[in-house]
Amino acid sequence: MNESCCPFHIFQKMKSMEHMILLLIWSTIDTSYAKLDVLVTINGAANLKCPTHSSSASTNWFVPGSVPPISKDNTLYTENHRIRITGNPTKGEYNLRILNFQTSDVGIYKCTVSIQNVAYQHEFNLLIGKPPKNLRIENFENQSTVQKKEGEELILKCTVESGQPKEILRFEKNGNIIKESNTSTVNLTVTLSHTDHQSRYICKAISTALNVSLSQTITVNVFYAPQVNLGKVGESLMIKEGNNLTVNCIAEGNPKPYNYTWTKICETTRLISTLPAFIMNGILRKDAGLYSCVVTNKIGSGRADTNVVVMYSPKVDIIYTNYTEITKQRCLVCKVKGVPEEYTFYQWEHKSYYGDHIRYMSGNQSGSLTLPTDTVRDSGYQDNGYYKCTASNGISDTNGRVKQSAEVYLVVEGKPVFVSDNVDEVYGTYLGPISLVVNIFSIPKYTKLEVLGGRSQPITFGSNFRLIEENTSVMDRFLGTEIKVIGYKITVKIERLTNDNIDTYTFKVKNDFGQSVHMISVLSAGTPEPPLNVTFVPVANGARVEWTTNFNGGFKQSFFVEYREQGDKKWEKVKTLPTTLNNRMFWTIGNLHEDRSYSFRMFSRNIIGDSNKTEEFDLKIFKKKNEATVYGVVGSVSLVSMLVIVCLIYLIKKRTNKQGKTKKKSVMKDYSQSYQLEERVYDEIDVTQMTGSVFTKTEQNEGNKDGIKPIQTENSDENTVLSHENLHDKNSYEQLQTTAYYVFPKI
Repeated sequence: MNESCCPFHIFQKMKSMEHMILLLIWSTIDTSYAKLDVLVTINGAANLKCPTHSSSASTNWFVPGSVPPISKDNTLYTENHRIRITGNPTKGEYNLRILNFQTSDVGIYKCTVSIQNVAYQHEFNLLIGKPPKNLRIENFENQSTVQKKEGEELILKCTVESGQPKEILRFEKNGNIIKESNTSTVNLTVTLSHTDHQSRYICKAISTALNVSLSQTITVNVFYAPQVNLGKVGESLMIKEGNNLTVNCIAEGNPKPYNYTWTKICETTRLISTLPAFIMNGILRKDAGLYSCVVTNKIGSGRADTNVVVMYSPKVDIIYTNYTEITKQRCLVCKVKGVPEEYTFYQWEHKSYYGDHIRYMSGNQSGSLTLPTDTVRDSGYQDNGYYKCTASNGISDTNGRVKQSAEVYLVVEGKPVFVSDNVDEVYGTYLGPISLVVNIFSIPKYTKLEVLGGRSQPITFGSNFRLIEENTSVMDRFLGTEIKVIGYKITVKIERLTNDNIDTYTFKVKNDFGQSVHMISVLSAGTPEPPLNVTFVPVANGARVEWTTNFNGGFKQSFFVEYREQGDKKWEKVKTLPTTLNNRMFWTIGNLHEDRSYSFRMFSRNIIGDSNKTEEFDLKIFKKKNEATVYGVVGSVSLVSMLVIVCLIYLIKKRTNKQGKTKKKSVMKDYSQSYQLEERVYDEIDVTQMTGSVFTKTEQNEGNKDGIKPIQTENSDENTVLSHENLHDKNSYEQLQTTAYYVFPKI
């Protein structure tokens, strides 16, 4: 029998050929992907998309039970009318669609794609899906809410009847996965806190066989004590003193209602309020401290604290000790207390007892001031006075002041000091009273006082010499500044000044720290000397006089101008109120008649009497401003001889006048001393400021003495005297400088 005709042999050959074809196909596969399970329902449609596609490559589909491919691209090699090729051929998409899926269709489907000699294969495992069922959370099948207290455990066990393919079982909390399992049971244990209140726990089965997930939800109602906060206040609150404070206590707990309690934590806890909001109007620094809000409900209580810091302007104090003028270390410390404790220190100020400013001084960054050691002998006492420290921490007080100050009076003990306003000379009149006054600064007060005469003999006080001691304020120069200080005034009053009393007196004062000495010379006073270097210059409707002061006789002097129209016998007298410029004095006589000639002269006066008159000067007032006729002939050659004669006559007349005056002085009784102006400089004495009477004035008021006429208006009579001019007027002064006049004394 022919072997090739035997059915068995034919079957064996067919099996061998199938293996060869399979080997040929599998040998060309270069890339293979993981098998993908696809669930299909009976009588449903299965759609398989080949992930790899190319318009330049061919795609083959293989089905279970068939060795050769059932399709190439969109060409089918099967008579199964339930199989379709779908997709977009232009893109090389060839997908397999199976209609009216049956149990016999279950199996592995493959697609192969060859791209540039590389074969890609994808497998699809088609299964008939079975969804899971009967999911439940044990012990909570019939409830959706569970109530627990904070801190208790929530135990959940979720089970399900598995399906095909195997489902995934998980727990979610508020949408977030917290546990997952591949078995049919999942367990969850949670220790509850207040943050779990109203949380939703979901057990969920995830399966491709389910169109809608299978789940059960439990909502947890957690009972917990109030959670307390103070809003934006935080753990610390800074507030300026005087402002209003409001702090809201915010609580969240379960269940409600709440009970509120505000307390201040100090040595003893003090109840403040039982309201949710703590309000304090006009907070003070004593209100600073730790405040606590406690809120309670049925479960328990919660608490929140805040430290209230009250900011206020610093209180300034000065720590110091008094010392002596020889102490080396001299320090004042500025102590400040405020909130915040960050301070700026400004310059110290040194003032007198009466508040006069003396100096500013710089301390260090911590507020301490070290007084400098003076190199000038006996100047340590000038450190006496008030010392003012000023500081700031940037917070204003209730009056709006940012800088705060304190001052103390520093006492520096030392020997007595004769202050700077003492004089070395005083003037008196013969047989008249005179006072010798010295001013002393002494801390402590002097314990011994001596007044010595010219021969260093102590003065015997009695009927002619009297001693007066007074507490008073005196003027002194502290560190270059003229100030008023507390001192002592010692007056030696001589009732009748005789030649024996014209002497130099020595004042000695002493205390435990040493002795100081001051000397005063008593000089005889007299009438003043007449003004020097007098000139008259015409101005509009008047004349300007200029002069230099002479010796004042020991007292304050005034200056007078006399004038008269030529032909008149009566002199008009005007008291000047001069302005000084470069040691020269100026005054103007106004309201003089135009085109008339006048004579002028001057004298000075003090409390004792008048000086001699100066020579007379003649001027003619013209209509044109600043013109004058000078008595003399100038500018003509023919009149030179006349000018010489006039000058000779003037010199003879002047000599004659001097002789007459000298003779007259020798006849008059004059108790004043004679001094050359160039040899000494004398200070004027203001009688109103002297102690005692230097001179007793018995004549009439000085304003009307000798018929002196007051300044009147232009509507007065023919003897009207109007003296006026702003002597600082620039134009008038320049006019004076640019005009040359020659004025000769009257012969």
